[in-house]
Amino acid sequence: LLFVLALLPMMASADAVEINGIYYNLNSETNQAEVTSNPNKYTGNVTIPDKVTHENVEYSVTSIVADAFYRCEFLTSIKIPGSVTSIGSNAFRYCNGLSLVIVKNQAPPAIDVSTFSYRAYVTLYVPKGSKEAYENADYWKDFKEIKEFANDEELNFSRRTIHVETAGTLSTLISANEKYLVEELTLSGELNGTDIHLLRNMAGVNLDNMDGEFFINMRAAETCGQLS
Repeated sequence: LLFVLALLPMMASADAVEINGIYYNLNSETNQAEVTSNPNKYTGNVTIPDKVTHENVEYSVTSIVADAFYRCEFLTSIKIPGSVTSIGSNAFRYCNGLSLVIVKNQAPPAIDVSTFSYRAYVTLYVPKGSKEAYENADYWKDFKEIKEFANDEELNFSRRTIHVETAGTLSTLISANEKYLVEELTLSGELNGTDIHLLRNMAGVNLDNMDGEFFINMRAAETCGQLS
C-alpha cells in the first residue's frame, strides 16, 4: 500500500499535458483543467488562459494546484483568468522575481498563507469594482498594493507611451514593478540624466550602444531634454 501511494505523485505528473508552454492536469469527466508544475520551471511573464483545447476537447481552467510555480525564481508576472477559483498551497512560494499578479476573477480565489510567500512585495491588479473584496479577503489583503483595471488594454505593460512634463520625473510615471515588464517605450517631453539612468537600468544595456530587445523611441516631433 505504501509503495502504491508513493507512486501517485509521479503518475499525476506523467499525465500532465503541455499546451502553449503551460502544463495542465485534464479531467475528461468534468472538462476541467488545473495548472500544474513545469519540469523546467516557468519564467518571464505567464498568462493563463480561461480555456484550453486538447485533442479537440475544450477544458475550462478552474484551478492552480499546490506547488505549481514553486521556486520559479525567474517568473516576473502572472495573469490568472476569471475561471480560476482556487490556488493551492505553495503555488507561488519562493518566486522572488515575481512583481506583478493580475487576477481577473471578481471574487477572490481561495488561497492560503503559503500560496504567495512574497506577496508583501507584489502589486496585485483586480477587476474594477472588486478592490474592496480583495482588501477584505484573507492573504489577498496582504499584497503590497491592490489596483483595479477596467479592461485588458490597461494591463498591457509591455508597451508604454509616456510624456514627461518635468525632467527627472520619469521614475514617478513608471512603477518599480512595471519597469521590468516594459519592452517598448515611447517617450516625449523633457528628460535629464536621472531619467536616462532609469532607462539604462530598464534596458540592461548602454543606451549609446543598444543591442538588447528593449526598444525606446524618442519622439522627434516632441521637445526632448538633454540626454546626458
